[in-house]
Amino acid sequence: MSSEDDTGERPSSKATERITAYLESSGVAVTDVPLAIVVHETMSFTLLFGAWGLCYAVRPSVALASKFAKIAALRPAAEPFKNMVDSAQRRVNAMTWVKKVPVVRSADPGRLAVSLAESSVVRNLLRPLTIPGKLWVTWFVITSLKGQSKS
Repeated sequence: MSSEDDTGERPSSKATERITAYLESSGVAVTDVPLAIVVHETMSFTLLFGAWGLCYAVRPSVALASKFAKIAALRPAAEPFKNMVDSAQRRVNAMTWVKKVPVVRSADPGRLAVSLAESSVVRNLLRPLTIPGKLWVTWFVITSLKGQSKS
C-alpha cells in the first residue's frame, strides 16, 4: 500500500496546500498561525477560569440540588453525589499549585472541586457556540492586527 495518490503526491501535502490556500484567502498567512494559536488559547484559558470562578460564586449544583431534593425519585442519587464531591475534594487537596495561588489558597477545596466539575459541564454545553466563536474572534484579531500594521 502506497502513501501516494495517482498523481504521485502525498495526501498530507495536498491537505496542507488546501489549508494554506484557505487561510490565505481568508486573510491569514501561515506566518500568522503562531499568533493565532496564542490568541485562541488565551481565550480558552479565559473561558476555563472565568467559568470556574463564576460557578464557584453562583454554585449552580446547590441551586439545582435544592430543587431536585424535593423529588423523591432523585433522592437515591444524593449519596453517590456526596461521594463524588468527597473524591473531588481529595483530588483538589492533592493539587500542590492550589496552595500557591493567593486567590485560590483561601478557597474551600470542596467548592473548588464541585465548581470545576460544574464549569466543565457548562463549557461542554456551550461548546457549539464557543468553538466557532473563538475561531471567529481569532480570525478577527489576526486580520485586524494585519490591517493596523499595513497603515
